[in-house]
Amino acid sequence: MKAAMWKADPGGGAIFSDRTNEGQIVLFGPSPNLALLRSMLTQRFRGQGLTDISEIERYVLIDTPFSETMHLKKATLGPMEKNKPKLIEVHRPMGKTNRAGSYPPGTKIKFI
Repeated sequence: MKAAMWKADPGGGAIFSDRTNEGQIVLFGPSPNLALLRSMLTQRFRGQGLTDISEIERYVLIDTPFSETMHLKKATLGPMEKNKPKLIEVHRPMGKTNRAGSYPPGTKIKFI
């Protein structure tokens, strides 16, 4: 559902919210705040050693307003891996492409 909302309005200005709860944060704004996602990921997974990409995807899906298919890999993890100094350490399965932004099943990530 989150992916559909982001596709419907990736930057057009509409905001999705729960008007019944005045204290709730805005779920979807005009563009994703990927710095917030990066911060949320770091806070959640730093100090836990290697974490499977499936667990990270599940966290983004269930516990954040971001889309695990649109915002996680190329938009957030890729830049974190390319950053100097690196913000994550990535261990891809043997035989898989070793390229930032590519996190196939079985990939393990350590948040530094």
